[in-house]
Amino acid sequence: MAELHYMEMGWSGSGWMDPLPSESSSSSSGSSRSFDFGDSSDSESSGSRRGNRLARRSARKSARTERRSARKTARKGRRAARKSSRASKKAARKSSRATKSAARKSSRATKSAARKSSRATKSAARKSSRASKSAARKSSRASKSAARKSGRATKKAARKSGRASSSAARKSARKGRKTARKAGRSARRTARKSARSTRRSNRR
Repeated sequence: MAELHYMEMGWSGSGWMDPLPSESSSSSSGSSRSFDFGDSSDSESSGSRRGNRLARRSARKSARTERRSARKTARKGRRAARKSSRASKKAARKSSRATKSAARKSSRATKSAARKSSRATKSAARKSSRASKSAARKSSRASKSAARKSGRATKKAARKSGRASSSAARKSARKGRKTARKAGRSARRTARKSARSTRRSNRR
């Protein structure tokens, strides 16, 4: 197309020139030289050709601008679609992250609450076990102390009763010995008296 265009229009260093004469135009010009009345028809045909070329150029330009604008709008549409897709993906990622974070937070909160309740239950169980053990130890100590006290009292009473009985036995033994000594003395006295009386009676 470019070669044909250059051939038809004729490019020079200064700009576009009149179209170059083709074979048909040269033949027509030759025939027009031979006939004077053909000059007007040749100029009309060259003008119509120029108008057709200008129309083609404007049509090509308008088609190019339309194609460019269509490409631009398509690019803009693709960019907008990419942007909207990216924005939707980003929003979806953010919502997914927020959902996951909320789920993690709720799971941590439930786990923490479960741990706290388990710790409180274990602490209450330990406290009640300690209290029951302490009460059992106190009751055992009290019963042992009462048993020790009763044992001591029984031992004291037994010692007292043993001492009283031994004292009574000692006293009764002393009394028996005293009565025996008295009886011996009185027997000896009566024997001496009877011996004296017999000796006196024999002397007489």
